Amino acid sequence: MPSINMIAPRRAERRRLERDARRLLFFICLEIVVAVAVSGVLWARIYSTRARIGDLEVQLIKLQPEVKRIQMLQAMTSELQPKLTLLTEAKSRTLHWYNFLDKLSRSLPEKTWIRRIDSCDPTADKPDEYKIVLSGVAGSHALVGELMMRLYGNQDLDSVGLRFTQATDVGRRPVYEFEVAADLKTAKAEQKGVTENGTGKS
Repeated sequence: MPSINMIAPRRAERRRLERDARRLLFFICLEIVVAVAVSGVLWARIYSTRARIGDLEVQLIKLQPEVKRIQMLQAMTSELQPKLTLLTEAKSRTLHWYNFLDKLSRSLPEKTWIRRIDSCDPTADKPDEYKIVLSGVAGSHALVGELMMRLYGNQDLDSVGLRFTQATDVGRRPVYEFEVAADLKTAKAEQKGVTENGTGKS
């Protein structure tokens, strides 16, 4: 019976197994190294994040008085807001009347005087207009007509109408008393016109 030599194939199989074992060990070591590196990076980031959180907590503690001060100022601002609104409206109305009276004084012809100005608050049908009545005297009837023409051109006024003229004497001089009624636009109406048209009226 012939003999078969199995030593060489066994040695080759053993070398192949050893080679595969070394490769497997190499990959396992490589994976361990990668895992350690990734873990190191993650831990470094975690440590950095914790340190950053600690710094922010310290800053927050330092800023707490400023936060309380800001909250107090906001509360004071909210409390003062109605007064500021009222002051702004009062200033706007005062300037509106001042501008109107200034325009009116510059539009008066010579030898024409306004003795009295009566006004009524806006009504429900015209919430943006005051009803005003101008009473005065002029040196002639023609001056009353010139005053009316100038008032018609005043963009602050609507529905300008002459109520009456009456000849009278002031001392020894003959003059004409007159009374003119008109609607005076409020400051709110002017602001509304600026918002809608993009330009103001003067």
